[in-house]
Amino acid sequence: MGFCDARQYLEFMRQTPQLERMLVNSGIKPFKFWFSVSREEQLRRFISRRDDQPKHWKLSPIDILSLDKCGDYTAAKQAMSFHSHSGDAPWTVEKSDGKKRARLGGIRYFLSRLDYPGKDRRVARAQPADSGRTRRYVGSGRAGLALLLTPPLPAPMTPPDQTTRRWRPSGDCLKTWETVYSL
Repeated sequence: MGFCDARQYLEFMRQTPQLERMLVNSGIKPFKFWFSVSREEQLRRFISRRDDQPKHWKLSPIDILSLDKCGDYTAAKQAMSFHSHSGDAPWTVEKSDGKKRARLGGIRYFLSRLDYPGKDRRVARAQPADSGRTRRYVGSGRAGLALLLTPPLPAPMTPPDQTTRRWRPSGDCLKTWETVYSL
């Protein structure tokens, strides 16, 4: 979406694991979470933000433009995982269609990985993966990620008409949905 050029992107992907390794060597324990939202839930949240006046601030033009770019975002997420997942700083992916449950799961996981005085191990323990909330690690060993060593950068998007924003997601992204977002 034009946030950086190819050189900046590749430099970031090269430097991120180096920085994380330096942090670990300095005694800092990095935690990286990816809160994964299904397309259906993301759409529901966008509609809620569009229709509920106090939530309008949460919906930006970039959100609207992103609906037609799910494939690009998925490729970018996989490339980021491939380049920046390591034993020093692994990614933790938390399913987060349920915001409260996902946040509590992330906090619980974080607390389970730290030692601190007065820690109650019954409270601060990661829930098992089969508890309805799946936690998984995404890393370089996953099939398919090796194909994304140097992913193409998404083409910059042109904003739609400023008075009425119309979009129709294409591809696998919300095929059947069409709406009008008016400012």
